[in-house]
Amino acid sequence: MAPPCGSGRRWMRAVKLILFLFFLIPMSSVGFRNTNTIFDKKKKLEIQRKLKRLNKPALKTIKSPDGDIIDCVDIKKQPAFDHHLLKNHTIQMRPGSYPKGFLFKGSNVSSNSKPKITQPWHLNGRCPQGTIPIRRTTEEDLLRASSVANYGRQKYPNDDNNAIHEYATLIEEGDTYYGMNAEMNVWNPQVQEQNEFSLAQFWLAAADNNGVYETKKLTELWSPP
Repeated sequence: MAPPCGSGRRWMRAVKLILFLFFLIPMSSVGFRNTNTIFDKKKKLEIQRKLKRLNKPALKTIKSPDGDIIDCVDIKKQPAFDHHLLKNHTIQMRPGSYPKGFLFKGSNVSSNSKPKITQPWHLNGRCPQGTIPIRRTTEEDLLRASSVANYGRQKYPNDDNNAIHEYATLIEEGDTYYGMNAEMNVWNPQVQEQNEFSLAQFWLAAADNNGVYETKKLTELWSPP
């Protein structure tokens, strides 16, 4: 016995709807995969461009025991000179003059003495004269950053009055100072949150007649990648 006319039409509409959904779901999945593929390609291209800009051609490459790759880059082609204000900058290896009463003494290290091992990669070689050692930036380094564009940029603290800051300072005032140098280490810093950081700083501040300070800082900073 044939079903009533109205029931047959409803049954046909239900079949068409099921078939439509059956074909729609795979098409949506394909579209989603295509979107992800396009995004991944753009991300990959952005990373490759960033790495090409950061990693300068090396005259010598040294593999460090800790896994890092050290590139010996021509001192005149170091990344700092990419800045427009440092174009055609003349590198001065030693001061052209010294403060009155200050006598510069050359190194007394014998040419036959072995160089001091200060970093792990020194175990596998040294950079030739006229080059500087630069750790090679990897794709993993960029992926750990909040964004590829922000990689290597220092995060400035916001004006959150609820933030807790802990300091340990040593201040020396008076006398006459002609410059500064410092040896600093940030050793095993206890950092728990993404917005926390640990640093060591050496400040040299001088005030003019109006009490306005001009400050120079040497900084050693570590924050979560």
